[in-house]
Amino acid sequence: MAETSEKRPLVDFFERIYSQAQTSVAAAEDELAKTVGRLTDAATEQRDEARRQIRELSERVVNQRKEFERTVDEKVRGMLERVRVPRRDEIKALNERLDGLTKRLERLKL
Repeated sequence: MAETSEKRPLVDFFERIYSQAQTSVAAAEDELAKTVGRLTDAATEQRDEARRQIRELSERVVNQRKEFERTVDEKVRGMLERVRVPRRDEIKALNERLDGLTKRLERLKL
């Protein structure tokens, strides 16, 4: 029985150490869970912010492209007016006049 009573303090000591280790591991797990939660929240916020910035950038690119196209159209139209290139409707009107004159000439030939 002497051996058993000597071993008991040692067992009690290891049980306390094991219990403290379990408590420490549980506390570490809780802290880890909190940290993972904070990181997840931060990642979600960053992802949402990145999506917002991408959406804004896309809108700006579309708007700038439309503005660029409008500006180019205006410049080309102005340049064509200065060079006096006839518009489609003017060419159509001239063709109609030519057709009419051609018919008149053919009638005069007969």
